Amino acid sequence: RHFEILPCFLSFTQTEKDSFWLEANLDNSKTTVVSFMKFANDKIEELFIQQEVQNYCICPRDVTKKNNWLTDLGRILVFVVNFILFFGLEINDGKILDNPQLFGFSTNLTRIFLYIVGSLSLVFFFYMTIIQGIIVLKIQEKRAIKDSEQNKKKGKCYHYLKVIWYMINNKEETFQTRSIWCILLCLGFSVAGVFIDFFWFSFTMAYLVIFSPHILEVTNAVWNPKKRILSTVALSAIVLYWFAIVAFVYFGNDFN
Repeated sequence: RHFEILPCFLSFTQTEKDSFWLEANLDNSKTTVVSFMKFANDKIEELFIQQEVQNYCICPRDVTKKNNWLTDLGRILVFVVNFILFFGLEINDGKILDNPQLFGFSTNLTRIFLYIVGSLSLVFFFYMTIIQGIIVLKIQEKRAIKDSEQNKKKGKCYHYLKVIWYMINNKEETFQTRSIWCILLCLGFSVAGVFIDFFWFSFTMAYLVIFSPHILEVTNAVWNPKKRILSTVALSAIVLYWFAIVAFVYFGNDFN
């Protein structure tokens, strides 16, 4: 009766499969067949909820998943911003905030291009955050309903309060939702950067969004020896490079 799990499991990405087996192996309560099947069914149910959301919205199931045109579009926008800013730093000796120019284009043209690409990137990641938030809410809403069969009798107000209470009491589950918190962190830097300087906003957003999924993977790789060394080296290089660029922007004259 549990054979319907197999085709759903085969549709998982490798990251989802690794997470599935890791969580199942770490929890001693899932060692029996019955408890393991219950755990598997819960995971399959999550996947069905994600697919249900996708039926109404154009949304990648995982921001790190390849071969999805929407994900690729977001990455292209971010890399374009990164490309412009990187060469702008080279051309202007770290003074991109004062007079940004790209390959001889005027300051105004460079500014307009950055505004367009940066704004499209911001809209895209707002969209991603909303969709991921809907998935989180639906998953936790369904689990909250299972925990209390009296939700329908007590009205919608109690129903939503129960969902909020479930999310607060299950912080670990909430914060483990794939990539949503990294995207929120990127958006926080982006919105803050808009009020300071748009070029700094574009720059910080680009690096945070590019590397945040990898940072998330490094935290998971602590339990996976095969990926631990490579992920740690990559993350260290990313962080050092990022701080070097920040220093170059603000203290460009000291490099001379």
